[in-house]
Amino acid sequence: MKKTVIWGSGQIAEGLIRANAISGISFILDNDKYKTHTLFFGYEVIHPDEISEWKDYFIIIAVRKWNDISEQLDRYGLRYGQDYIDCFSYDHLQVDIRSVQNAVKKFCFKTDDGEFCVPIDNYEAFSDLRNSKKNVLMFGEMLTEIYRETYGDMGLYFGYCPVCNRERVFHVNTVNGEFNWRESVADDVCMLNLRQRFIYSLCRDRYKGKKIYMHEQITNLFRYMSTLENEVVGSEYISPATEGGTIVDGVRHEDVMNLSFDDGSFDVIVSCDVLEHVNDPKTALKEAYRCLKTNGTILMTVPFNPNMEKNVRRAFMRNDGSVENHLPPVYHGNPLSKEGSLVFHDFGWELLEDMRSSGFKDAHLLVYYSPEKGYVSNRMQFIFEGNK
Repeated sequence: MKKTVIWGSGQIAEGLIRANAISGISFILDNDKYKTHTLFFGYEVIHPDEISEWKDYFIIIAVRKWNDISEQLDRYGLRYGQDYIDCFSYDHLQVDIRSVQNAVKKFCFKTDDGEFCVPIDNYEAFSDLRNSKKNVLMFGEMLTEIYRETYGDMGLYFGYCPVCNRERVFHVNTVNGEFNWRESVADDVCMLNLRQRFIYSLCRDRYKGKKIYMHEQITNLFRYMSTLENEVVGSEYISPATEGGTIVDGVRHEDVMNLSFDDGSFDVIVSCDVLEHVNDPKTALKEAYRCLKTNGTILMTVPFNPNMEKNVRRAFMRNDGSVENHLPPVYHGNPLSKEGSLVFHDFGWELLEDMRSSGFKDAHLLVYYSPEKGYVSNRMQFIFEGNK
């Protein structure tokens, strides 16, 4: 009988061990030689070079980029399904988590499927929707507690991915000890999180054939958006000394406060978590409005506090490029910088007024939810939308 081995010594492997999801584990495999012969939750870590008879083991891959490990095992002469499998296809784990998820869903959504997409233009309407959809919040809260008790700092959610066009297992991760649904619920293939998949499906379904400009270019979302039946243009902010429209190593530079495009160039502008990093968001909104065609649309995500009326400035950039921090500095990930991007603003409902004063009519939040597609959370999820 083959011995069971887990490949990986990260959070996913930890979750499997903590949940007792796999019995009879012999040891842990990992390519990191610095971990060789250390203990991982009581199991010895072995480097693959030490294995002489691979056929003696059944290997469960427990890493995000499991396809890389799969290729390595294939080179050893092993076969998927017979000699190894990825943990997200492991029968016992799938049945257990899927059955729990379905049971919670059935409890929370007794009379409907929970799916909706609703425009909201003020706090009162948002509060009314939140109160009328308490089962939606309860679903996310119950799953969060189950994940916390079972895995500690991770969870798995089964749902349909509109990008991959098939059912996937999404990862629900923690940030600073708290489950962050907005920034996670991503699968191992497209790697797009909850809000990114919603943006993708919205553009695919509503704006087929339209010309789209995105405030990003070297991201997975841009790559998948570029596969749609649209002309898609993207850019990144490279440096203050770079002229707008310049291509540097295949990447277009643009300053969202001073775009190089002609008036009315695009049907849709997509801005995902960019505006909070801009010194003057109102100028950026006016530039987006200028570059849109008549009846064009902006789709925008930002970190947003629905319980906050006014925007809060965290930092200010002086004319000489120096920064004055009004609050302790906060940085978000930036694909062009290891340091990340400084957050200049925290946004409240005032952002809708900023959009309207920039010319966008019918500016609103688009609140969305779908247990089937993995648009799930213990809080309401939304994007900003405005039309020219």
